[in-house]
Amino acid sequence: MDMNYDQIILAHSKWKARLKQAIQGQEQLDIQVVGKDDQCELGKWIYGEGTKHANLSAYNDLKTKHTRFHACIPTVVNVARSSSPAKALELLDPVRGEFGRASSDCINAIAALKQFLAKA
Repeated sequence: MDMNYDQIILAHSKWKARLKQAIQGQEQLDIQVVGKDDQCELGKWIYGEGTKHANLSAYNDLKTKHTRFHACIPTVVNVARSSSPAKALELLDPVRGEFGRASSDCINAIAALKQFLAKA
C-alpha cells in the first residue's frame, strides 16, 4: 500500500501553524524528535516502503528536501525561546524565511513525486 500523498501534504502544511503555536507558548515541541526526518509518517515511508523508489530523482529530491524541512524546525523553536518570537515568525515566511522556503520545497517535492508515480 502506497502512502496518501494529499494527507502527507496536509500534515506538512500544518507545521507552520504548529510552529506559530510553539512560538506563542501554546504548544511544547520536543526538538530532539521534530528535528529528525524519520519520525513523521512521511519520514517513516521514505526510510521504509519508499526506498523502493530510491532510483528515482523525484524520490531523492523529496528525501533531501524533507530532511532540510525537519532540520529547520529546531532552529525556529530555539530562536523563539532564546531571542525573539518575532524573529522566529520571520523564519516561517514562505519567501524570506528558512523554514518557510524549506516547507514549500518539501510540499512541492511530495507533489512532484506523487505526479511522477501517477504517470508511471
